[in-house]
Amino acid sequence: SGLPTGTVIQMVHAGNNTTASSNGATYVLYLTAAITPQFSDSEIILQHTVSFGGNSNAYGAGKVTRTIAGGTETSLRYGNAHFTDTRFTAASFPMPTISNGHYKIYNTNFSFKEALSTTSEVTYKCYVIEDSGSTDMCINRSYADPANGYNAPSGSTIILTEVAG
Repeated sequence: SGLPTGTVIQMVHAGNNTTASSNGATYVLYLTAAITPQFSDSEIILQHTVSFGGNSNAYGAGKVTRTIAGGTETSLRYGNAHFTDTRFTAASFPMPTISNGHYKIYNTNFSFKEALSTTSEVTYKCYVIEDSGSTDMCINRSYADPANGYNAPSGSTIILTEVAG
């Protein structure tokens, strides 16, 4: 690109307060954003914040995937050679709740940086999964979702930033 390393080239922001939920071992989509890099030697920095709730001791996780136009959807995650739990093998980050936490809204973040060597559109998708059939994970609300004002409105966001490599 000829630009100094780290120079911001473009930024894409997507967010919503739409609710979604998962109560089985199936990933549920809740947020999508796409960016088309202007230079093939750029890097993409992904920053994701999700608001979520769950009933008591929910065992949930989030997953962020990337698809380069015409390619395969790939889970983004950091390596865990010591991680032996086979339930969340495609997950990007944990989304745990606590006992009696069904009135609470939690937030977690996930960030990732990668050089993709492409100028094709790149789509990122955010998913939630709940591993136990007896518990639920909810996006952008608490599990109990009280209408009595205990929780402020919440939302989830993703920011994609193309920077010079």
